[in-house]
Amino acid sequence: MRKPHPAPHPDALQAALSQPRIPGLDALRALAVFLVLADHSGWSGPFGLPLFDGGFGVMLFFVLSGFLITRGLLAELRLRGDIDLGRFYLRRAARLLPVFYVYVLVGLVLLTLAHRPVPWGAIWSSSTYVVNYYQAFTGAASHYLSHCWSLAVEEQFYMLWPLGLLLIHRYIKVTWRGVLALTLALIGCRLAWVAAGASDEYLYRALETRGDQLAIGGLLACAVASERVRQGFARVPARHWVLLASLGLVILSFNVFRGSNVLKYAVGFSIESLLVTLALPLVILAANQPGTRTSRLLNAEGLAWIGRISYGIYLFHPMVLHPVRNILTRLGLHTDVAIAVSMVAVAIVAHLSFRWFEEPLRQRIVQNQRPTA
Repeated sequence: MRKPHPAPHPDALQAALSQPRIPGLDALRALAVFLVLADHSGWSGPFGLPLFDGGFGVMLFFVLSGFLITRGLLAELRLRGDIDLGRFYLRRAARLLPVFYVYVLVGLVLLTLAHRPVPWGAIWSSSTYVVNYYQAFTGAASHYLSHCWSLAVEEQFYMLWPLGLLLIHRYIKVTWRGVLALTLALIGCRLAWVAAGASDEYLYRALETRGDQLAIGGLLACAVASERVRQGFARVPARHWVLLASLGLVILSFNVFRGSNVLKYAVGFSIESLLVTLALPLVILAANQPGTRTSRLLNAEGLAWIGRISYGIYLFHPMVLHPVRNILTRLGLHTDVAIAVSMVAVAIVAHLSFRWFEEPLRQRIVQNQRPTA
């Protein structure tokens, strides 16, 4: 007879959320960055289906960021009734900016030494975190900064979201209603741009057309502050992997059958981010059930480390992934093997950067700060 699992904690989700690093989220970061690398490297699924969707990986990053950032800000509001904006911006800057500007500078030096064209417009717009709008109006040329549009979206969100929460806290009082209103407003903004015939480049990259994917993560952070909501998620049957698999199939169907901008942006983006948001607490609960196969997978040490260095992997991958893959294929290595090795090379570079540059510098800038989940 199979040994039954221990009875769940009366507030199992709160128990998981209270840990220094929330279980399962690093595994989701690892999945997100893998999807980006697999897509950008040219891998495809059976029959050429686009199973490795980098766009979905970026959306997953957005939802996770919105959730985690909002959780921290809400905790500060509950504790102090205010948000220390200077401290918040310092923590974000210390984590994200130094390695980003090193990446921009290294790419500039390498292009100059190789006597190749320097994308000055992209360099200046990336350095000021407005490259998403630069690409929206000029096109997304392929170079080492092409992927930085998503980093710009997140930085713009980080700049505006704490101010929005402060205003909601002071004037609306019921935080979740204000966040819900903002989320719906952002969805409505994207629908308006779709109806107006905005370009694919703009719809894919603008803050107001992607911001709801961050905001809905924030809405989840508001929701799980409620004990009733947390217990509702915790009551989902233990074998909820079936539910997660079903959500995955629905998400995949939107990925495969996206045809027009109307389906992709008016329907697909909203449905995907909603399903991911609903799945997040289930993943966290599954990862926080010791002794289960799902928990062992979601907390695997390798996946957790990939998740921790996922920012560096995402940042460095254009500079490492394609050159390594091209060299190996020219040497006669099978394409799939070359892609796998190039991914490992990206992870090594990101590991070295995180271990010897990013984390020591962050700790030096922000003293005595508890690491984020």
